[in-house]
Amino acid sequence: FAACLPQKKTPLDVGKGQSSTDPVLLFWWYEGRSTPFLLAMRDGRLDAMRAIYIFARKGKACLSETTEMGSFPIHYAAEGENVAMIDQLLSWGGKAELDKQDKKKRTPFLIAAVGGHVRAMRAMHAVGGNALLEQHDEDGNYAIHLAVEQFFLRREFLPVVKQLMDWGGAHLLTKENNEVAFPVALMS
Repeated sequence: FAACLPQKKTPLDVGKGQSSTDPVLLFWWYEGRSTPFLLAMRDGRLDAMRAIYIFARKGKACLSETTEMGSFPIHYAAEGENVAMIDQLLSWGGKAELDKQDKKKRTPFLIAAVGGHVRAMRAMHAVGGNALLEQHDEDGNYAIHLAVEQFFLRREFLPVVKQLMDWGGAHLLTKENNEVAFPVALMS
């Protein structure tokens, strides 16, 4: 008779049937304020991220988890250029996810720009629009400052600079950080 009754499932039970979901990940916690949800984000595990969000009954609380550096899950998705995760997080948390800042006031868009992740930038820009071009970190660096600085170190950042200029045009050339105006930085 008991076998006919609906059985309650734990996240571990759910994970058993999922070939790509590591059930141990659902319960793992270690120093550094990493939570199972953050670990899934860090490792690019969309399946585990969804399982934790849905089956662990954490829901939107997962979106507010942070690392010691104040990074939110959306920061991990931007850093890893995981567009599927970015899209999923934006569907759960909305446009507000794009305004989340780490301890250095870096937003996910700034993280994507400094990482050279054009696809991630485009996914966020599709939701946040040109308002993202006005975000800056604690040093006053806008995405254009971070991208140009990286471009001088590594030429493969040209697509990032080009994409930012396509969105913002000459307006971006007037941006100043806490150190020097953009055109002066470009010439030095």
